Amino acid sequence: MKTTDIKETIKEKTYSLEHENGDSLEIRKILNNLYEFDHFKIDEANRSLLDIAGKKLYNYCKTNSIILSTDDRDYDIPIVRFLENNGFKIKYSKILFKKNLEEHKFLYKDIFDYKSIDEMGLEKFLKVFKEVTEDDPERDASCEDYFNGLVEMAGEKYEPKNWKAVVLDGKYIGIILPQIFPGYEDLGGIFSIDLIPEERNKGYGRIMFSKCLEILKELGIKKYIGSTNVLNKPMRRVFEIGSCKEWFKRNFYEAK
Repeated sequence: MKTTDIKETIKEKTYSLEHENGDSLEIRKILNNLYEFDHFKIDEANRSLLDIAGKKLYNYCKTNSIILSTDDRDYDIPIVRFLENNGFKIKYSKILFKKNLEEHKFLYKDIFDYKSIDEMGLEKFLKVFKEVTEDDPERDASCEDYFNGLVEMAGEKYEPKNWKAVVLDGKYIGIILPQIFPGYEDLGGIFSIDLIPEERNKGYGRIMFSKCLEILKELGIKKYIGSTNVLNKPMRRVFEIGSCKEWFKRNFYEAK
């Protein structure tokens, strides 16, 4: 291979570039059109190789409307430089939080009832799911595709009995999706927590969030990891009230 020759490999859930000198990168599908770096190993001194790899990745992501996530931690600095030097722009950012669930206590008077997918049926649940996620700025897929992507991401840990609609005075007003992370036994998160627009900003989120942590704790989860858009001040406040510690920021890049 010449210096500028890079092997491009496209698979169903991965895209990779590899040079004969051993330098390579690979991105892996997480959810719908959202990908993350599985690895990145390109010598920053090799400017020519970086430029060619950057153009190939940019074109692939733009053609397929792919969003790439990366963190603002020290070990991801080379990836951030690579993306920004090649025209990628931040679409949105999230703040990640964590909490030791062994310390969690549910301290609220729970004013809600909860109906799982098993109890209400998938079709009815999806109607509620669509209503609460329709204005989500991060949802780039149809309701069904977005939901199916979450199920796929949960993998073997998906349990319909744990994903619930929130009911207030007989009306479905929100959803909570507490989830054990696939590949782990004591690590979990919340794949989605939201309310229909007219029920937001009423203090309900903190009750629903605490309920999710209680469910995860009952499932044997010891550590919770969660995130929210940096612009979502109400949810960030929910994390703070729930005694979660701010961890780091994750940026989501698009080719445009």
